[in-house]
This record gives sequence, C-alpha cells and structure tokens, in this order.
Amino acid sequence: MLYFNNAIWLWGILLIIPLLALFFFTIQRKQQLRNALGHTALVATLLRTYNPKRFAQKQLLLIAAIVLLIGSIANLSANQSVVNTQAISGIDVMLVLDISNSMLGTDEVPSRLLKAKEFLYNLCKQLVGNRVGLVVFAGNAYLQMPLSSDMAAAKMFISNADPSIATVQGTNIGAALALANKRLDTKDSKHKAVILITDGENHEQDAVIEAQKMAQNGTRLFAIGVGQNKGIALAEAGTTTLKKDVEGNVVISKLNAQLLMQLCNKANGTYWYLNSQQVVADQLLQKLQQLERKQMDSEGNSYSQKSYFQWFAFGALVLVIIELFISEKKK
Repeated sequence: MLYFNNAIWLWGILLIIPLLALFFFTIQRKQQLRNALGHTALVATLLRTYNPKRFAQKQLLLIAAIVLLIGSIANLSANQSVVNTQAISGIDVMLVLDISNSMLGTDEVPSRLLKAKEFLYNLCKQLVGNRVGLVVFAGNAYLQMPLSSDMAAAKMFISNADPSIATVQGTNIGAALALANKRLDTKDSKHKAVILITDGENHEQDAVIEAQKMAQNGTRLFAIGVGQNKGIALAEAGTTTLKKDVEGNVVISKLNAQLLMQLCNKANGTYWYLNSQQVVADQLLQKLQQLERKQMDSEGNSYSQKSYFQWFAFGALVLVIIELFISEKKK
C-alpha cells in the first residue's frame, strides 16, 4: 500500500496557484508593454530574437520541479512484505519518540534524547517475537518504521532519530499518538500497545483526546518521562544563546510528569520516570507480557518500508537542468 510519510507537505502543492497566477500576469504584462510601444514594426524588430514560447516552457518546468520537490519531501512510501520461515506470536507495539529541541536538554546525561534512544534501543532487544513500529515527533509526527518483526531495522531507525528529521519544531504529543494509533490495527481491540517516551512538554491541546481514542480502540498507552523536575535552560538551535520568552525571561524546559500520568490514565496504561533504565524496562516488559498475544501473519510475514522520495527529487533536478539549457533567444 502506498502512502505519504509526511502528507502534510502535500498542502504545499497549493503553491502552484499563486505561481500560475504570477506566470499569466507576467505574460499579460509583457503584452501590455509591447502594445504601449505602439509601433508594430519597431517592436517586431526589437524582439526578433525573443521566443515567448520558450519563456513559457521555462516557467512551467520550474513550477513542475517545485511540485516534484514537494512530493519528495512528502516521502511516498510503501510497505513491502518479507516472508519469514516461522510464524510469530506476540503483540503490536508502536514506539513513539520525542525528537523536539527540548529533548536536547542536558539535565539527563548525556542528554534527554540520547538517554531515551538508549532505552528504546535496549528495549527492542527484549521485544523479539513481537512487531514493532516507530513514530518520531516534534511539531508534527512522522512514521519512521511501520510494524515489523525486524528488530535490527527498528534499532537502526532509533539510532538515526534526531531533531533534524522534524520539518516543524514544537511538541505535538496528540499528533504522535494519533499517528501511532492509526498505524495499529483499528479492527483489533487487543494485542497492541503504544510506548511514549518524552519530556512531556506539549504545545497543543489534543493529547488527552487522542489518549481517549486510543482507549476506545483497545490500545494501551505506556509513557516514560525523561528529564528533571527542576528543568534546564535551553539554547537556541545551533547557538549558545539561551531561549527567552516574549517577556525576556529565560525559558526553562521541565519534565511534565502530570500530563503523562493523565494520558496513561485515559488509555489504561502506566507511567514511569526514566531513572533506572533496567528497572523501568523490566516493569514495562511485565506489563506487555500481561497483554493477550495473537498469532501474527499466517505466513509469519513482517513488513519493511520502501521510500520513493529519491525519484521525485531526481525528477525535480532533471527539470531544473533542462530549464537552464532552454534559451529564450531564437537562433
């Protein structure tokens, strides 16, 4: 099945409308200037080397390249079936990892994000026999890996998770929960869980609503908080300048355990603070083992993700190169 990982970028195609309007306005303006000169023969002489059709071709090629570039960012992907030799029995687990800039806080050593990634990386080693997927989020949520029993792939995607992946910064826990819940089997009211690991900072208001929807779908939510209650001041991205609010006060990023506990209560789950990784992992695994297990695909199939963004990017590059070699002058 084909789908766009970053479908929100498809709204960028609406950019075509003002670009086309500008294109037709430019053509009309050129015609008005020619008419304003008045002397038809003189205008024809002055423009004898100009080819208006090629001007139109160049502009249309650039517009088409922009459309393909937007398609590349949206990342068209497909799930590919990989046949295993044995059927597996387990549960479906979506890992949801916060990669917002606040996760770069160093009140956890070496940072909140690295500590969270280390926890999930080691957790995957103990989830063999289940299917695992990965969602990362900041201002938006992004599916990095659909459900699969391939733990090596899961660990690779976790290792690569970084704030640079997020095209929109901020923290939208609600969008992350919605995407994770959507990627689980909505027809199955059991056998599935979401593991959310974040500092709990949330800039949107729909997280609780999404947690309630998860409970309605039979999805259990287990949240793990990372960060300190006292918080830490964060620097602006790529600088040493501390972030400040509109009143000029230094912004302190703190663990919001209260929100995470509220979300878990809504989705029949449990909250842990990530102090001892081994203790939290052991308790979490005990909770997961209590969930009713199911027989996975009858042939033991797992799924991997194949992306086609490179073809869109290549097409955009080809169109730009062609545009550069088109001259508006007649030979």
